[in-house]
Amino acid sequence: MPSDYRGYLIAAHPANPSDADRFAVMMMINHTPDYSFAVQINRIAENHDLTTICENLGISLDTQDPVYHGGNIGIGRVHVIHSLDWEGLTTIPLTDDIGVTNDISILAAISTGEGPDFYRACAGHHVWTQGKFNYQIDPRNYPSDEKIRWEAVPATLENTFIDDGIIQWKQVLEESACFQVSSWF
Repeated sequence: MPSDYRGYLIAAHPANPSDADRFAVMMMINHTPDYSFAVQINRIAENHDLTTICENLGISLDTQDPVYHGGNIGIGRVHVIHSLDWEGLTTIPLTDDIGVTNDISILAAISTGEGPDFYRACAGHHVWTQGKFNYQIDPRNYPSDEKIRWEAVPATLENTFIDDGIIQWKQVLEESACFQVSSWF
């Protein structure tokens, strides 16, 4: 298993307790031994759309693109996961093809048709501190009282942007199983 999950999609394990993250797929933005930061990319936020967010920033956007529920922390902050055919000054590459930008330059570029081909605007994020994510991702470190598990797979344009909702969750779990098996050889 990798030691750094930055640029990986993580999916909630099917045996997790029923909670808000039950069918979550998240993009890992930062992962260290003590601190992890991710945004959920598969659950459309209710009562939010990208057009309204852009209008509040003085940007005119003519699409009906959704905003995804990125997490319960910092819900006023939008992180845009996107293909790297567009990059701004604050873009952080996560893979060779995918990055994240969290300033308005990407929204301005999208509004003029000059933005990335693929993107998901996500409001909020998730944080794990004190190495908690490491317990939840690696069965070898898994304490008996921990109830949450995540399954991981390297992010690609296809598994990040093609589907969403429970379909994306199932797809990422299937890819994760294949990824785990490939690590055995």
